[in-house]
Amino acid sequence: MGVLIFLIIIVLMTSVRQINQYERGILFTCGKFSRVLEPGWRLVLPIFQFFKKVDIRTKAVDVPEQEAITKDNVSVKINAVVYYRVNDPGKAICEVEDFYYAVSQLAQTTMRNIVGSVTLDELLSEREKISTDICSVIDKATDAWGIKVENVELKDVSLPEEMKRVIAKVAEAEREKAAVITKAAGEVEAANNLAEAANIMGSTPGALHLRTLATLNDLSSDQSNTVIFAIPIEVLKALILERFDLDVTIDGGRVSYRETITDTIEGVGHFEPLRHYAEVHLILSPLPRGSGLQFDSICSEDVLDRNWQRLILTHLEEKTHLGVLTGAPITDLRITLAAGRAHLKHTEGGDFRQATYRAVRQGLMQAQSILLEPFYHFRLTVPAAQLGRAINDLRAMG
Repeated sequence: MGVLIFLIIIVLMTSVRQINQYERGILFTCGKFSRVLEPGWRLVLPIFQFFKKVDIRTKAVDVPEQEAITKDNVSVKINAVVYYRVNDPGKAICEVEDFYYAVSQLAQTTMRNIVGSVTLDELLSEREKISTDICSVIDKATDAWGIKVENVELKDVSLPEEMKRVIAKVAEAEREKAAVITKAAGEVEAANNLAEAANIMGSTPGALHLRTLATLNDLSSDQSNTVIFAIPIEVLKALILERFDLDVTIDGGRVSYRETITDTIEGVGHFEPLRHYAEVHLILSPLPRGSGLQFDSICSEDVLDRNWQRLILTHLEEKTHLGVLTGAPITDLRITLAAGRAHLKHTEGGDFRQATYRAVRQGLMQAQSILLEPFYHFRLTVPAAQLGRAINDLRAMG
């Protein structure tokens, strides 16, 4: 009797199994699934019953890096983490051999499929939506295994170096576009503000002059600055009237140009209408800058009478001869009378005028003309009492 009691005690001690709170027990009786054992101490009969524990805590499966091709044919490498837990321990043991391995493989396949159905832009900008889609597909597929997929997180998306450079160029272009748009919007706003300020200044007497004086005051703080600015004619006239008691009139100014030639050339002019005849040969030669126009004659009196020569020189001096580039007056030239012809009966004074002008024009057309830099040309008319002051001012100007 004592031996029997001892055997019973040994059997009972070896039959007690402890199930922790985060576990569930799967009981098989004679090889068949019986029930799920809850946490606590449970009695499992030896030989007849088999016991297996299942951890129902949430597990994290690190999905290995997968290489996939997106919908727009871009090769990417992607990895993720799957969070799941065992919802039905009986199915997890009876319906699948190794649910941990099965979930990992299913996650890899699903991730490649989902990535292949979206473009690269969608993959990079809608990662949360893609993670939700992967989680839904895996959760639906693992319902039959008693597995509940709680979440899927995409850890990293790796791109080829060439694609990274392309994306960088696209981002740079987008930023440049945004910068241009922002700059244009700023210019529009600035133009509107300037227009409003101009309207206010234009409608307020003296506002523009005060603004000019304020700007000059700001510039004058630096002694190294030399300020050249345009002053209104009315202000200048008022200053001269107040300081010198002179009422001046200022004409509209313009830029004055002069033309000259770079090489010596001969110009010939003919004037021979009905019963008229005149012929003039002129030599045009350049002079140093600032020499003006000089006229001379080397024509022999045996070729052309002295009176005709004097008449030709007079016609040269009385007219402002214009160049052929811009129509500006010519300067820095020596015009020499070389030869001429006249008819004893049919030549008159006006014939040589036309022949002279034509000779000058014909010579300028043949020569290499150049345009000289602008120069100042003005006429100053002052009362006799102010003549000395004007001369001193001109000398001070150099």
